Amino acid sequence: MPPITVRGVGVETKGERLLATFTLSEPPEQEWIQFFKERAGASVLNISAATFRRNRLCIEVPGEGDLEMLIRSVEAMIEGVNFDVEFRS
Repeated sequence: MPPITVRGVGVETKGERLLATFTLSEPPEQEWIQFFKERAGASVLNISAATFRRNRLCIEVPGEGDLEMLIRSVEAMIEGVNFDVEFRS
């Protein structure tokens, strides 16, 4: 499986919630998602509550001031997960 990258990030509101949607280069396999959830468990930004739908990753943003930190954290986490898949599989 080639490394997954972020192709784009969008922000939308759903009622009073703010969601960040990451468009991934391809739909991740279940193993990749599992590694992501393991890494996300240590996040203070509730990244472990992320949902996956095809090649999209959606995360509720805790507050508007947290958006930039969330984007950076998710991008770094994705890089780490790619290493996990490459070396732990």
